[in-house]
Amino acid sequence: MNYNVENVFYVAKEVAVDVAKWLREVQGKVDKYEPVKWGREDVTRKIDLEAEERILNGFLREHIKIHYVSEERGVIRTCDKPE
Repeated sequence: MNYNVENVFYVAKEVAVDVAKWLREVQGKVDKYEPVKWGREDVTRKIDLEAEERILNGFLREHIKIHYVSEERGVIRTCDKPE
């Protein structure tokens, strides 16, 4: 399936709105801020991983074949050839 820029932009905007809403809902929940990994200069918290998961799932739900680059997980290949 091929996508035009407008479609990908629309999905990206919808995903961003969804994740922003979720982040506001969980703001202040202590368990979401638990560290799960310590790096040399950064701490990965549960909320970071869950937000990235929501972003990735938003694109996958729309069947957009991408290679996803995230701060916490690095490169995630969801297909052989991204569109």
